[in-house]
Amino acid sequence: MKLSYSTLLLIVTTVLCLFSCAKQESNLSPFNDCIFVQDDNTTDGLIDETERALMDDCRENKLTNSIDIRNNLIGEWALVGHGEGWIISVTQPCIYLTISENELIFDFENKYLDTITAHTWEIETIDTNNPSNPTFHRLSTTPNLSAGVGLNIFCDRYMYGDATPLDGNMYLFEKVN
Repeated sequence: MKLSYSTLLLIVTTVLCLFSCAKQESNLSPFNDCIFVQDDNTTDGLIDETERALMDDCRENKLTNSIDIRNNLIGEWALVGHGEGWIISVTQPCIYLTISENELIFDFENKYLDTITAHTWEIETIDTNNPSNPTFHRLSTTPNLSAGVGLNIFCDRYMYGDATPLDGNMYLFEKVN
């Protein structure tokens, strides 16, 4: 009879461990309803009027205090806009960020990469030595994100980084939760 209780205990313990692991894995995989589809004939890399209007409004109403930015970043963010420097025929990737007090989960998929990674993060304040705009803030992660999203404009519902004037990329995120 001891053998059957031991076997039952082993089975229950194994099942509980498996469910615990599955629960931890789901915490690393944020809800992301974006389904990446590669389209070689797309113009996703071109910043459209809607994206430009959201970026302009965000820049005009940006958060300027690093504590306000930090507090606002906590939540879930989905990529809603994308632009490329000189090559506009690149399909918009799927990117979802889940940001907690101490951790940033980066869920990324494009033609070449499908990954979920965990990072520590902070808001860096950069001195520009420019009297009209003496500082700016940027999101910094450790380790660096596998895609250089370069986020440095933050407002209540959106955040973005735009390096397209220098042949870089633009990534525009909306807070979804």
